[in-house]
Amino acid sequence: MYKDEKLADIFPQTMLYFYEKISETIFGNAPPEFGLGFLDIIAEVVQKFKAALEERQIFQAYNVADDFEWAEYSLSKLHQYFNGTSEVVLNDKDAYIYLSFIQKQLSDLHQIAKEIDDEYESKE
Repeated sequence: MYKDEKLADIFPQTMLYFYEKISETIFGNAPPEFGLGFLDIIAEVVQKFKAALEERQIFQAYNVADDFEWAEYSLSKLHQYFNGTSEVVLNDKDAYIYLSFIQKQLSDLHQIAKEIDDEYESKE
């Protein structure tokens, strides 16, 4: 059924560019809104992938709840950093650590998407 709907396609090929621009915002002179724009794109990717797994009713089968929880938590912390709304003041290094973690989590989720696509491909 989902053979032609590749989950891996949810992840743009420009993800590395998004991470670079967020990093430039953390350490450069770009306004926080610049980094927030790219952060929102990444958050949308996470939500789209989660929704796609739920639509296929395979979210629980792949034990990814923790992966999503950590990614969403890190995204919210980085969002707070850019908005200045964090209860605890985050510095540039904190923000970069969250960004690095987000990048790793999304890389892992992208790999899971590819594996699921391969499974659907082999079934049909």
